[in-house]
Order: sequence, then C-alpha cells, then structure tokens
Amino acid sequence: MVSWWRLAFIFGPAIARGDISSFSLYTPFIFGHLLGRVVKNLKNKVKLRGWPFKIPDDQLLGWRKRVGLEMLGVVAFLAACHFLKAETRSLFNFFLSSFVCPMLRHWLPNRNKGPLWNGLPLWETTWGNTSVHVLMIVGLCLSWAFQGIDHLFLGFLFLQAVPELQRRFWMKPTQHLYLVVGILIVCFPFFSIGLMAWYFPTYLEMLPKPYLQILCTVANAKPAVPDHYLTLGLSPDADMKTIKKIFREQAIELHPDKVGDDPIKLAQFHKIQTASDALTKGRAEYDKSIENQELNEMVPRCYAFLVMMGYWLLHSLIDWNDVEGMRDQHKDALRSHVMRGGDVDLRSIGLTMDDGGKELLKQYCEPEDIELPFLSGKKEDIIEMRSLLQQSGYQLAKLPQVTGKIAALQQEVVLGARDSKCIREMSSTANFYNGYELVVEYNKDAEEEDGETKEGDAKGGNMTQVVTTVVSYEGGDKRLATIQPPLGVNPV
Repeated sequence: MVSWWRLAFIFGPAIARGDISSFSLYTPFIFGHLLGRVVKNLKNKVKLRGWPFKIPDDQLLGWRKRVGLEMLGVVAFLAACHFLKAETRSLFNFFLSSFVCPMLRHWLPNRNKGPLWNGLPLWETTWGNTSVHVLMIVGLCLSWAFQGIDHLFLGFLFLQAVPELQRRFWMKPTQHLYLVVGILIVCFPFFSIGLMAWYFPTYLEMLPKPYLQILCTVANAKPAVPDHYLTLGLSPDADMKTIKKIFREQAIELHPDKVGDDPIKLAQFHKIQTASDALTKGRAEYDKSIENQELNEMVPRCYAFLVMMGYWLLHSLIDWNDVEGMRDQHKDALRSHVMRGGDVDLRSIGLTMDDGGKELLKQYCEPEDIELPFLSGKKEDIIEMRSLLQQSGYQLAKLPQVTGKIAALQQEVVLGARDSKCIREMSSTANFYNGYELVVEYNKDAEEEDGETKEGDAKGGNMTQVVTTVVSYEGGDKRLATIQPPLGVNPV
C-alpha cells in the first residue's frame, strides 16, 4: 500500500527546490525497484518442487530467462545513469538494502539461537538476519574509517540500520519515537550545526575552533585543504614578493631538468608549483578557505545528518499514526465481535462463563472511547484485558491455573539438515509431510554435560534411534514441523 505521507516527505523538498524533474532524484528508487524484481524472481526458484534436482527443463529454462531479463534491465539502467551522468553515489547502499540483505535472509534461513538465560535463549533469529546485522555493523565501521560521517556512512545508517530498527519497533511506536529523540539528544552537536547552517548561518563563525576540532575527530572528517604556506616554508603573513622569491629558489633546485627522473623530487616540484599558483593567483580565496577548515568540513556532513534524522523522525511519527490507526481498527473489530455476542474465553479474563459474564463484558465494551487490547494472540492480551477491567472496577476471578497431569507432549523441529542440498529438497507446501514418520539417530555417548550433542561425534559410539510422527508442517522458508511423541533430544 502506497503511503502518500512518505512520498510527500520524500518529494516535497525536491518540489520546493525546483529539481523535481531531475533524473538523479529518481535513480535510487528505480534502482531499488529493479533489484526487488530480481530478488523476487530468484526467490521464485524454491517454489519449483524439488529444486534443483527434479525441475523439468522447460521450467528451469523459463526461470533462467526471467532472471536474465531482470538482470539485463538493471544493467541497462546503470548504463543509462552513466550516459546521463546522473548522481549514483547512493546506489551502492540501495544495492545492499534491496538485493544483498534480502538474498542473505533467503539463502541462510537456518535458526540461530543465543545462549540460554533462565531457560530461554537470549536471542532467536536466523543466520540470514545475523549476517545482515553483521554486514551493517562492519559497513558502518569501515565507512566511518575510510570516509567519516559522510554519504556512505549515512547510507548504511539510514538505508540499513534504521529500517531494521523500524521493523523491530513497528508495533511499539512510542518506544520508537523515544529512540529517535534519544539519538537526536546524543547527536545534538551535529544536529545543532545542521540547524544553524540551515536557519542561522551567520552564527556558525561564533563556534569555537577547539569545539569544531573535537567534532571533526568524532566524525573522522579531516580537513581536505592542504597547507600551502607549510609546503613552501612560509608564514601566513608573508608578502607576495617573498612568496615568489622562495618558490623561485625551490623550483631551481627541484626542476625536472635538474633532478631527472627522481619521482620524490618531481612530486615535491609539483607540490610547490601548486602551492605557488594558489598563493599568487587566488590568495584571498585560499586564505578564506583555511580560516575555518573544520567548519567547512562539518557543515555539509551535519546538514545531511540533519535532513536524514528529520526524515527518520517524520517517518516514526507516520508509523505511530499508522499503528494507532490499525489499533483502532482492531479495537473496533473486537468491540463489534463482543457486542454481537461472539465467542470469548470469559474465564481467562476473570468473568463467569454464562450470560452474566457476557453482559458485563458488553457493558464494558459499549462506550466507543473505552480502551481495548490490541489482539496479538499472546498471553499479554489477556493480561492487558484483565488490567483494563480491574481499573474500571470489575471484580475478576483469579487467572486460571493449569492443574493435573500432562496427557501428551509435542515438539517443534526444523526439517532439513545443515546440508544445503537436503534443505533444497524439502517441500515448502504447508501440511505436505503430515503423517510422515521421522527417524532420528544420535550418539548418546557424545552428549555434553549441558545436554547438547557434540558436532562431529554423530557417527560411531552408542547410536540411539528415535521414531516419531509429523503432526503438522508449517512449510515455507521455516520448514517447521510439530512431532509427537517428542524426540527427547535437540536434533543437530
């Protein structure tokens, strides 16, 4: 679904600047769209049953043609950018965000669990997500080291890291907004210079030089203007006659006719020649450029940082508005369900399982401005609903406790081994393996003290075989199967 607010915030400033017709404005979005089409076609290969071992030749050839045409479109677009001399500095970041990261998640779907803490893993994700996060961290570090806080670093930050944060905080817009405001406070020195450059440029000259030098060090922004006075061995207050005299003396000593092919002396000759030209032909401009080199370096970087942070802040506000709207829709749907007399587990929220309990719940839900939980299918929904009822003065029964004996246990496993060939042979159709028998062999003697099996000791020793049945199969990229009876081990 198109977000017109987002499009307005992206293209609105371009309209204000009058460069809405500039081709460079659209190149990143077109490039990202073309790469997205390539990714979509590459992912479609796993939908062909048995890939890459049992695909009919005509289907495989058709898939190759589609992928080839999409890639040809990307190459043609890059050639057009080169021919039109369009701005392409940000395309590398779009290549990472639109192609590399989705394909890493697709190629590395295996689960990655962190160490246990109080019986639960510290994190539970996939190796694809882990690879993307490592790529972002390494990219931020390398771009800072080689270029400082400039367009490449900001690209990694706002095209890689920020979307990941937005994905994690999608259903937590308030926390997301707090995070953005917190980052703005931490980065206030850079943020403030960007604001001053935009609204109060005359105040920039009042910033103390030591303060700017510290910011340059943090941003790894080394002044790029060479010190021509130091090259010639002169003081900044030397007059024009002295400059020409010193240059003439050094040029005689370092002239190519005298030094021959000595590369060091030739390079030094070109340096003093460049310094002399700068000081004799445009000394006023040069002196002005070196008056505050730190400020000249920091202003464009801080201005870009200000713009990107402004976009992030605005997008977080849009996310907050979208989520709140979605919450209102869900609450209206829940209210309508209750008022229609739909089925509700009244016992779990502390009400009696009879008409009296239904009437109490209807009484609570009847006002349109009453608070209702956003249903996510988790226990927190019940806790929130009980809390809302208690705050409104309703007397609730205690939360039901499960008592008695466990009749049966089930276990969830991911079908497929670390062998990529085995994974590619797995069907992605839901419920495809329902009723299948699953035979697992493991070396009982190779188990470590913490209960995990040592990798590499699966053969030999006291081999134990466990047979179980697949009750349900989720399919898709997860290949998650529910089995019964449980294996009693964590299969490797």
